[in-house]
Amino acid sequence: MKTQVQLELPDCLNAQKLHMRQSIQTQGTIFLFLALFGILGLAAFFVPEMEIYRYFSIFLLVISSAFFFLRYVFLPNRVKKVFAQQKELHAPIEMEITADALLTTNPYGHAERPWSLFIRWKEDDNVLLLYHSNALFTILPKRALNAEQIAAIKMHLESNQVPTQEPRRPGQTCLVIFIVCLTILIFLIGVFQYVLGY
Repeated sequence: MKTQVQLELPDCLNAQKLHMRQSIQTQGTIFLFLALFGILGLAAFFVPEMEIYRYFSIFLLVISSAFFFLRYVFLPNRVKKVFAQQKELHAPIEMEITADALLTTNPYGHAERPWSLFIRWKEDDNVLLLYHSNALFTILPKRALNAEQIAAIKMHLESNQVPTQEPRRPGQTCLVIFIVCLTILIFLIGVFQYVLGY
């Protein structure tokens, strides 16, 4: 099963956005953390006894501004620069999907990667990412693949027991639980201070 792929700048940008996307569990933790501190920070502007929590509003404003700058200014400019520098990304890629491996050929070389060498994979509506390591991945734009080819890639990955995401380590789970509990505790302390008039 063969196809030709020509990577474009939007493909690389979509790939980086997908690569940076956190798991739903992590996103939920971050949202809870920001929401609780945001409520405390806003309450501080209306309740004099909670004045100390005004700093949380400033903290949230800084974090939110940094996030939007990184996502909508820094990342697109960085990807554009790297795409312009890496000349082999501009060459058409001949790709063959076999039961044993993913074969890619362009004017600069040939690669044969057995499915079992990939450590995980991700997808969204635009791209498939096949990870060689936590930092290195192959970009497969879905616009260059038909439904049969996408299904074949997924079937080969699954039959080689390549997971769809990096397994969460126990230490990471404990850290997430700790952050959630600490956030709730700080929120409750603020509420009790207000209710009891401290």
